[in-house]
Amino acid sequence: MRYITIILLVLIFTMPIVAQDGAYQLTIFHTDNALDENEADDGIGGVAKQATIINEARTSSANVLLLDGGDRYINPTHFEGNAQIMNALGYDAMTLGNHEFNGRNEGVANFLNLIDFPMIAANIDFSASPILADRIPPYIVIERSGEQIGIIGLGNETAPILSSPGTDLIFLEDETQVVQAMVAELESMGINKIIIIAHREALENTVLASAVSGVDVIVGGSDNVLLSNSVADAPQPYPMVTESLSGDPVLVVQTSEGNDFLGHLDMVFDAEGVLTAWSGDNIFMDESIVPDANIEALVSEIVTTQAGVVLGEAEVYLIGGDPCRETECILGNLITDAIRAEMFVDIAVYNSGGIRADIDAGEITEAEVVAVLPFGNIVSTMELTGVDVMAMLEHGVSLGGDATVRGSGRFLQISGLRYTWNPTRPMGNRIVFVEVMDADGHFVPLDLDAIYSVATNDFIRNGGDDFVMLAENAIDPFDFGAPVDLVVADYIRNNTPLAPELEGRITRIES
Repeated sequence: MRYITIILLVLIFTMPIVAQDGAYQLTIFHTDNALDENEADDGIGGVAKQATIINEARTSSANVLLLDGGDRYINPTHFEGNAQIMNALGYDAMTLGNHEFNGRNEGVANFLNLIDFPMIAANIDFSASPILADRIPPYIVIERSGEQIGIIGLGNETAPILSSPGTDLIFLEDETQVVQAMVAELESMGINKIIIIAHREALENTVLASAVSGVDVIVGGSDNVLLSNSVADAPQPYPMVTESLSGDPVLVVQTSEGNDFLGHLDMVFDAEGVLTAWSGDNIFMDESIVPDANIEALVSEIVTTQAGVVLGEAEVYLIGGDPCRETECILGNLITDAIRAEMFVDIAVYNSGGIRADIDAGEITEAEVVAVLPFGNIVSTMELTGVDVMAMLEHGVSLGGDATVRGSGRFLQISGLRYTWNPTRPMGNRIVFVEVMDADGHFVPLDLDAIYSVATNDFIRNGGDDFVMLAENAIDPFDFGAPVDLVVADYIRNNTPLAPELEGRITRIES
């Protein structure tokens, strides 16, 4: 990747910008990685506070846009509530992150059926999909105060690895070429103010901005990095500023995961559509912002509906989340035990990137299980040779052992087997030994020539997280089982109270 110089031409957020004669002023509010709405009780964050800021701006100016960079929600069963929230806030457009595909093409179609604003993506060919063809345009044109603004969408190009889009979708590789073609179409219509909504990392968007001409702003999302002029440890300013191929300024903005911040960018364009001034920052949704009453009531209704009933009780704190990415964890044991018991298989595995939260000791609710398993995955079963079981485990530890990162989402939690691994060994040779539980409950060495029944989720069974051996070598795969969260919920009901513990299923050595 070539390096570019990011010109720090940022103005203080509180400093007003004034449009001179013949100039045009525009305000963008933006969100990304908002995920499911879970209002905290600490008075911080929330879409109701965001609504207050947005509505105040709309009362003083007609030139306001509200955009979303994708990954609006993780759980595809929560699309209805998220659609209600976004409609109520009055979004103008969004693009597709990887999480929009957690419910496969059907999940995207369900969401499209409910939203009253466009979803756009120029880098995905939907034409072969019976349910998405002609429903997601590459760009839209919005008019504000007599001026036309072109908005191009770029979905997450890594969605086929990170999520579950249909194989009938084609993700176009040369996004620079795609963007330049869309810009040419818009410019042919006389449009000289062009925005991209791109679910890509901030630095990647600065590279894209410098590789094309005619683009003024890129609203991003994906890596959750907070751009800010006011947060002390923010890694980059807001906005990040670079130059296009034609030498004009391009602004790159994004906000962080969740609803604690709201991106706010004010801009002035000259008569030729070139940016001449800008200011902005990510606004922190602190206690001083009064929530919009209507949105607050809507969110409360949605959260209450999603909360569900009590499933059972945990006698211990059930650790999940990041610790599962590098070692055996209690929720990893519970989830894989539940899947193995449900499917009557020899082995159950689960990628740790799909285990997203902890569960407190005490009552366990449906909402807590969904928070742990928010992706809407279903159980897949197959048979694997011992050779492929070993290859699967090797792949799971291939990115482990790096002290500079938080572990890897491909790291596997397991049931029905145990293994020892050494991160100092070369990739592909890190597994020291593996044992599988036999019918009598005893552990015996993995037989590379044997055939084992295996259960996991449909995401990695179909090659997600680069588990290619599961996609290509699975024997008699079946990808239409029950939703994983429901399997775990039933296991909790049937085995409450729960007191799972670490059992030495995964042992790490460095000698």
